[in-house]
Amino acid sequence: DDLVLEHLRRFSPFAATSVVILLASGSANALSQLPDLNALVDTAYGQVLIIKLSLMMALLLVAALNAFYLRPRLSSRSETVDSPASGGTKKSLLLRTVGVEIALAVIVLLVAAALVQYPTGRQQRDVEANEAAAAEATSFDAVQAAGNIDVQLSVSPNQVGTNSFLLYLFPPSTGEPLDVSRVRLRFESPDSSLGPSVIVADPAGENSYK
Repeated sequence: DDLVLEHLRRFSPFAATSVVILLASGSANALSQLPDLNALVDTAYGQVLIIKLSLMMALLLVAALNAFYLRPRLSSRSETVDSPASGGTKKSLLLRTVGVEIALAVIVLLVAAALVQYPTGRQQRDVEANEAAAAEATSFDAVQAAGNIDVQLSVSPNQVGTNSFLLYLFPPSTGEPLDVSRVRLRFESPDSSLGPSVIVADPAGENSYK
């Protein structure tokens, strides 16, 4: 028992300091990934972080109980000599609280491992901003003359990614029927090294192609 107490006396300050530094740095890093306080409750990352911080507080409380209450009293020579029954009770309590402390530490590590699987609050906010911008994006719709007919081109949603192209050909005002054999869309990339691409539009109804 004296040997165990001596090891606890030597190891406790080092362990306590290390735990505080690790928990403080980890929490500060995690909190820095939250762009606002609302992200703490309305994102999965923030909710898991709350669980982690709660477990950490419980861990620190148990560790403080061991370090500042049970261990000093077990180390007191007067208590171990004059009150063996009380000393045995505190030793038993210390063993139980050390077990709880270890269990909480393991759970904190597991929650921390789960935390990195979620997008951070900042990443979640960026996704939401992009989705909002996409929802507000307006389709491109314009009419341009091509020979003796007018061509209306509609592009939806008119943003980077997959788009839908719809063309409508207005017959000439002279009343002549349209004689269209093919409608082609030619795309040119801002990057000249990629070269142009051509897509043949499919008929989608009278005078319309997609």
